[in-house]
Amino acid sequence: MPPAAYDGTGQAKAGDGVKAKAIAMAAMLLLAGCGWFGSDKPPPPVSGETASSEEILKKNCSDPKWKEQNLGLWYSVCRPSIQW
Repeated sequence: MPPAAYDGTGQAKAGDGVKAKAIAMAAMLLLAGCGWFGSDKPPPPVSGETASSEEILKKNCSDPKWKEQNLGLWYSVCRPSIQW
């Protein structure tokens, strides 16, 4: 089945360019409204003590509940390497 823009003569319909531009503009407005293009605002500061990534990793790796919920990550990051 030929595309909707094809009228059988090999020429595109006259209104197809306008329709495509309207759809593109609507998509850009939607993405801009959703914050797709980012924001100039810096992220809010983290309150409380900040732990280093090593401390967080050590705490998470030793937590059995975290291991159950993140088993794939635990195997790739926390599991001791095999000693031959």
